[in-house]
Amino acid sequence: MVEKNLKKLKAKKRRVVNGFNTGTRDMKLKTAYQRKKRWSADDADHSVFIISLF
Repeated sequence: MVEKNLKKLKAKKRRVVNGFNTGTRDMKLKTAYQRKKRWSADDADHSVFIISLF
């Protein structure tokens, strides 16, 4: 169970990094999508990762 979650997190992080590489248009779409989405504990951890990239 824990291993599954780790894989999900890794995939999520990879997706975010790819988003940064594709430019600002994708970034705007991504933030708009995140604003609509309800923040879960997983997403809070995810946003910390995004901030740490800057």
